[in-house]
Amino acid sequence: MLHIKSILIKKHKKAALSKNIENDIICSCAQKIIQKSAPEVEVLFYKNKTLYLKCPNSALANELFLKQEKLKEKINKFFKQKTVERLIVRTQ
Repeated sequence: MLHIKSILIKKHKKAALSKNIENDIICSCAQKIIQKSAPEVEVLFYKNKTLYLKCPNSALANELFLKQEKLKEKINKFFKQKTVERLIVRTQ
């Protein structure tokens, strides 16, 4: 018979693993969507409904800032739920 502590630890590890997989899927799909309008932009990571992006220059970062509502709308439409609430753009 298993102790309740060991069962809870196993369940917690599986939940953390599934959260990482979910984040990776969101990042890869967002990368494909963003690549259509800005191929130089790279998706860094996703955390707390915020998508972090990396741009090669500030001009492109400003352009993404202006397009962020449309990009969030496209990403959320793809997932059919409000997955991304914020975009944070970093320059190199």
